Amino acid sequence: TKVTSEETSRSAEAAAHIENMEVGRKAQLSEQVG
Repeated sequence: TKVTSEETSRSAEAAAHIENMEVGRKAQLSEQVG
């Protein structure tokens, strides 16, 4: 199947969003630990 550039960018955007959430969560945990 042919994947459009729109679908590709959307999936990449979702992946980046999830990655940002994970990084933010880890940062919060490290701050709480001190």
